[in-house]
This record gives sequence, C-alpha cells and structure tokens, in this order.
Amino acid sequence: REMTINSAYRTESHNKKQNGAENSYHLSARACDIKVKGVSHKLLHDTIKRLMDNGDIPKGGLKKYKSFVHIDNRGTYTTW
Repeated sequence: REMTINSAYRTESHNKKQNGAENSYHLSARACDIKVKGVSHKLLHDTIKRLMDNGDIPKGGLKKYKSFVHIDNRGTYTTW
C-alpha cells in the first residue's frame, strides 16, 4: 500500500515551527511520521507495536496522532 512520510529529518528551525520536542529524534533523522493509504492510524500503530513486540523491527518510540503515526529508533519501546 502507499505510505506517506509526513516528516522525517527536521532542521532545528522547522522542528520549532512544528512544536517538536527539543531533543526530537527528527533532528537526527531517526524518526518519521507516517500514514498508509486505506489503513487506519490505530491499525498502523497496533501493527508496528506487534512487530516491535515480536522482534521483527527494532523497538522505539511509537505514538498515534490524529493524522499520522510517529515511529523512531531509540532502541527501547516508549510512548507519550
């Protein structure tokens, strides 16, 4: 299915405009905000979480927002 990456690497100035965290993983190109055409954000989030739990993809930050899902590769499962 078609995946859209809303945001990946961000400059500091762009991160501030997006109200990103001061230590955002986007600043080091270690995060992305995605959506998949025809897939609910809940299903996308739950699928990524299952893949992390099964060890199929590395654990990282995961958060479902209204219009996208954030995922990063910090090495441990984290949400906020």
